Amino acid sequence: MSQKMDAIQKIIGETVVKLCEKKVPVSKDSITERLLRVIHKDSADSEKGRIATSALEFLAQSES
Repeated sequence: MSQKMDAIQKIIGETVVKLCEKKVPVSKDSITERLLRVIHKDSADSEKGRIATSALEFLAQSES
């Protein structure tokens, strides 16, 4: 589980950095949108796609 959380934190961190580089306001919505793009760009079976999906699930759970 720790490895999964590390991977989720890493992809969310990378997403935030990319948003900052593009001068896009960092919000939960912009992070979610960027993760959705990653999922659609990579195959669902790829490691990056699975991690992005897990990150989205994590963000959704944090809203509850």
